[in-house]
Amino acid sequence: MNLKEDIKNVKKASLILQGTSLELRNKALEEIVNALMVHKDEILEENKKDMEIATENNIDKAILG
Repeated sequence: MNLKEDIKNVKKASLILQGTSLELRNKALEEIVNALMVHKDEILEENKKDMEIATENNIDKAILG
């Protein structure tokens, strides 16, 4: 995973979405919500691992939320 490339891709996608209809943007948001719900358990498990690693590395709790 390359964070810089991901950020560039998100910026490009946002520019494309600006030119679309409200209906299409709402549909895209619905698809994002659906994908998040389908993968919720995986996301939460990976987040838990990240939090454990951050704690082990003495990352300030204020940063971790």
